[in-house]
Amino acid sequence: MHTEWSWDAPIGHMERSCRRAIELGLPAIAFTEHADWALVHKGQHAVDIETRCTGPSTASGSGAR
Repeated sequence: MHTEWSWDAPIGHMERSCRRAIELGLPAIAFTEHADWALVHKGQHAVDIETRCTGPSTASGSGAR
């Protein structure tokens, strides 16, 4: 699945996906992003890694990692 980090999945959301996986009892999920470093597609946005990596990384302390 893709998160909001992928230029072609603007409604994706990593934390929401993790919470849903926990609700469903899934032991793991995988994220595969389309994070092209050269902006070549119309509508594509640059990924601000520094800002995005300093936010929450777990689903509200639920034990998800």
